[in-house]
Amino acid sequence: MISQDLIGLFVEVWNEMDEDAIEELGEVRASTINNGWCYQFVVVMQRVYGGNIICSYDHAWLRKDGVDYDSSNPKGASCIGRGEIMNDIQDLHTYWDKANSGPIRDDIIEEVVARFEAIQATQTYKARNCG
Repeated sequence: MISQDLIGLFVEVWNEMDEDAIEELGEVRASTINNGWCYQFVVVMQRVYGGNIICSYDHAWLRKDGVDYDSSNPKGASCIGRGEIMNDIQDLHTYWDKANSGPIRDDIIEEVVARFEAIQATQTYKARNCG
């Protein structure tokens, strides 16, 4: 299951850090991640949850334990589509860059993951020590 907090944090951080894309494409929203930002978000999901990145010609999603996840299916789906496993981040960079989707923004991905892990650590600490 993909946390709604992770989806919200991706939107927040992306809009903070990518002013050029905002001017060109508008702000990303949770409802639009799969319309141009899925290949960025799938890397975030993999770094947080593990699993395999699956790519088709127009979409990328996470497959873990036989269940597929993307921002529209945070609870999982039996099959989002057909695609190939693409866990090598350099291959993913090349694949999506050739599709004119732009480069993967490692700086934004790292910031999302770092903030999410900090939130998770705080929540765990509070649950253990304040409850």
